[in-house]
Amino acid sequence: MIYPADQKEASISVRNTSDTSRFLVQSRAEDRNGKKADDFIITPPLYVSNPGSENTLRLMNAGPALPSDRETLFISLGQSHSGC
Repeated sequence: MIYPADQKEASISVRNTSDTSRFLVQSRAEDRNGKKADDFIITPPLYVSNPGSENTLRLMNAGPALPSDRETLFISLGQSHSGC
């Protein structure tokens, strides 16, 4: 996802396309070295995704302003565990 540097938050939709499985979804942002990025908050950080449901994740910039002369790489990780 591209996060506009001039905005305080962005959203992304996550859909469970399964007809039968529930998933526990955990999200977080990391820097390029795999360390948790404190510059971003993702809500909800943990939720249950029911079959056929769609959820919206909000990414909020909680750190200093991003550089305007270059791109900054962050990785948003989502883990899902079935059978919850």
